[in-house]
Amino acid sequence: MTPAAVRAATALPRRIPKLTSRDVVGVLGDLSDLLDAGCPLSRALTLLSRQAGRPPVRKLLERLSEDIVNGLALADALAGVDAHFSGVQIAMVRAAEMGGFLQKTLAHMAKFGRRRMEMLGRIRGAMTYPAVLLLTALASIVFLLAFVVPRFSRVYETAGADLPWATQFLMDVSAAAASYWWAALAAIAGALAAVNLLLRHEPIRLWLDGLLLRVPVLGPLLQQWALGEFSRCMALLLDGGVPVLRSLRLSGEVIGNRAMRTDVAVVAEGVGQGEAMGPLMAASRRFPASTTELIGIAEESGTLPAVMARLAEQFQRRLEMQLGVLMSLVEPVIVLMVGALVALIVAAMLLPVLLMNTLME
Repeated sequence: MTPAAVRAATALPRRIPKLTSRDVVGVLGDLSDLLDAGCPLSRALTLLSRQAGRPPVRKLLERLSEDIVNGLALADALAGVDAHFSGVQIAMVRAAEMGGFLQKTLAHMAKFGRRRMEMLGRIRGAMTYPAVLLLTALASIVFLLAFVVPRFSRVYETAGADLPWATQFLMDVSAAAASYWWAALAAIAGALAAVNLLLRHEPIRLWLDGLLLRVPVLGPLLQQWALGEFSRCMALLLDGGVPVLRSLRLSGEVIGNRAMRTDVAVVAEGVGQGEAMGPLMAASRRFPASTTELIGIAEESGTLPAVMARLAEQFQRRLEMQLGVLMSLVEPVIVLMVGALVALIVAAMLLPVLLMNTLME
């Protein structure tokens, strides 16, 4: 890249409107298809910018096309458009440009992005019904406390009879909620703000992420997700020609869990000192034994990219299976808990009537 090209690129405005993951994956896939058809990179970007339906995508493609015409490499152009492309994607494109297999790498990146979106879609779909069920249940409880209980309270106060402790307690809760709802909202907002502030401290976030991995049911799900993301990213980078050490460091960055990310950083440090990856992963105790053994064999046989891709598929299948089991358990638990709570509320309000009928008999 010539100095003139650098000056021309940096002189242009760098701000690109916010893009979605679907937009980025679409750009990578379409660009790969045009390159596979023999279209030059600059022309492919120009064609895609003309066909783009969303203005943010059009601005991104125009920005990239201008950078390429000004002499920048595609990796440098991607690095210059805000934070729309991750360090993993930029490193892969850079290695692909140096190795001469850009089209293949872009196709793999698009495929990886689509698989990730599909997995996230399945997770959201599996959690939608329990979330709707829980919100409906909470709305029912609020309705009972806000509208039903106060009407019973007025009747019982007019009668002036002594009330059972359960009924009196429920009436007190309803009255407090009606009088001090603003204080409850303020306390919730303050608690959320305090938690958000604490999570900004890296030691606290690291401790919390490690704790989450030890939580029954939830911990294995988080671990499977992190290992799947790590394995797929490693496979993608290694297949794209990125060295093992660089691939390890970049793959660790895609892991959301700080504890897992720290373990990968320790593994990368050991690999940088000449140690084997498999034993280092086994020492961390957060990688399954079968996984570390398979990675060790793959290192010796030179099949690490294929093995990491196979591991990514295995982790995804396990995650889907565990998520399905969890959701099948969560739904009846929510129904039972809410049903029991509503039944207790109704029983507490009707208890004075039942006792009165019993005494009259």
